[in-house]
Amino acid sequence: MRIIITGVQGFIGSHLAALSLEQGHDVIGIARSPSSAGQARIERLNHKRNFHVRYFDLATEASGITERADIVFHLAAKTSVDQSILDPSTFLRNNYFASFNLLEDARRHRVSRFIQMSTDEVYGPIIAGSYEENGFLRPSNPYAATKGACDLLVQAYHTTYEFPGIIARASNVYGPWQNPQKAIPTFVRSALSDLPLPIFGDGSHRRAWIAVEDVCSALWAIAEKGDLGNIYHIASEDEKTNLGMAQAVLQVLQKSTELVNFIPDREARPGHDARYSLKNTKLLSLGWRPTLTLDAHLSSVIRWFQNNAWWLTT
Repeated sequence: MRIIITGVQGFIGSHLAALSLEQGHDVIGIARSPSSAGQARIERLNHKRNFHVRYFDLATEASGITERADIVFHLAAKTSVDQSILDPSTFLRNNYFASFNLLEDARRHRVSRFIQMSTDEVYGPIIAGSYEENGFLRPSNPYAATKGACDLLVQAYHTTYEFPGIIARASNVYGPWQNPQKAIPTFVRSALSDLPLPIFGDGSHRRAWIAVEDVCSALWAIAEKGDLGNIYHIASEDEKTNLGMAQAVLQVLQKSTELVNFIPDREARPGHDARYSLKNTKLLSLGWRPTLTLDAHLSSVIRWFQNNAWWLTT
């Protein structure tokens, strides 16, 4: 099939492109502009004859991008919560308006499937239990608000135009090539330099973690078997506190736990949600199962960052 992947130079997008190429599909990757980090992520794919990258600023134009496409995986987005608090207008432009332009192009070209990649953060915090797909949206920060708005737009297009949209909401994703500013790479970079590992609040904030490889296989299960207009949660039961994650990094790298540095939460991140959790029953009903547990896989990911320390400074 002819596959469009927006955000192909991103963390999940580059892994999804690799999996799609392994399956024999023709992949057209969409990126806003060339970047050293993005080019590094897809360098291993550039020799593939059925892989091509096109550069578009989707917030400005998306005309013709989805022509002759069978499936569109829309992963392009700005994702930093901290940056969204400082500059929400950029997130509105690059997340919401870019998604609108892409939806319009996909509607004109009658794509068969449009997979909208979203996040557990659209629901806001949940202290106990897990959100189901019909949970109310209560985003706590501008990034989550723009992702929730994109989800609602996809749902509206499905209802109004019978648009073949499906929404996938994932919990915290981890793995090789993740943005160096995210939690695990930040912890590894600090630990390798014997610098303090920043922990917001008292470290009790909890996140469910899922390997990027499992996210990509889940996206394909949703694309092939998911019901149009539906929402699917990509999640595992691997939950860990932020402090526990920092301690795990220190243990693997054989560093002192005294490197943990607690930062008053309100000073560091307003609207910092205590816990996210998603129920993945609908996705499991499609036959998908996660294959990489956090306990078994985390150490190899930490070692990847250690062995590719150059990536942590990009």
